Amino acid sequence: MNKFAKLLTIFASILCCCGFSACSTINVSIYLYQDGSITQAYEVTLEPTELDSMGINKDDLLSQIDSVINTQWTNVSNDKDLTGITVNTQNATNGRLFTITFASYKDYAKFYEIDDSSNTKRNVQKGLYVNKYIIFDGNSTYTNTLNTQIYTTLSTYIANTYFDGDTSKLSAYFDDITVGTTYVYPTTYRTNSNATYHRIIDNYDIYIWESTLAQEVSDSPQNIKIWQSVYTNENRLAWYLTAIVATFVFGGILFGVLYLKKRNKKTTHNIDDPSSPQNNFNTGQNVENQN
Repeated sequence: MNKFAKLLTIFASILCCCGFSACSTINVSIYLYQDGSITQAYEVTLEPTELDSMGINKDDLLSQIDSVINTQWTNVSNDKDLTGITVNTQNATNGRLFTITFASYKDYAKFYEIDDSSNTKRNVQKGLYVNKYIIFDGNSTYTNTLNTQIYTTLSTYIANTYFDGDTSKLSAYFDDITVGTTYVYPTTYRTNSNATYHRIIDNYDIYIWESTLAQEVSDSPQNIKIWQSVYTNENRLAWYLTAIVATFVFGGILFGVLYLKKRNKKTTHNIDDPSSPQNNFNTGQNVENQN
């Protein structure tokens, strides 16, 4: 697992463990801004009423979230050059929002030790009219939470504090924990996805995948797929040929309609023409001549 995915999994694990209460909401978001900066956001929102019914102290749980997040960030950022990196924690009454912002992709790549010098083959799915450059195709970070040390530590703490040491009771709340994954790209990137929700706000494409923790840790988690539309000369040729064929087809149909309309008009004109033999037949004159 690369370091970027590992960090996402660590914080997703923290949120999942600390969100063990009915109606809790957990979100992991990644924002790519037009100025080149990148933000990773981790958010958990607790439901006080449900916590009270379970005998869980909300403030104690939030304090545990603060402690674990600070400890883990210290561990992952140890001996790192944090130039161009901003870390922020927003304390809400019923939740926490932890963000890491990189001033540029260079700072992002430096922190995660990403080497772009290697010639990696782009994953491109070819199509007749458009090709898809696959940016991401896989599962959410929540799928790996149960295999992390941080999950074991926090789940043990919660079980010992509130469930008499029974860690198996935690899974009973998986269905009640809503988890979300958000990716945000500038519309100029021309991205598409299979997201649950898609919105365009202020020239940004916002993609949101929504699920439950129970589904994400099951054998069939939801698939997350993001791609860019890429057009090649072959795609453009296909569009041109389609346009030419469509022009001939619709042109032929229009010609046929106009031809039939003109033919019908000519037939009607012949019937109403005064010079036609049937219109020159004077019935009254013929009768008078006979008399």
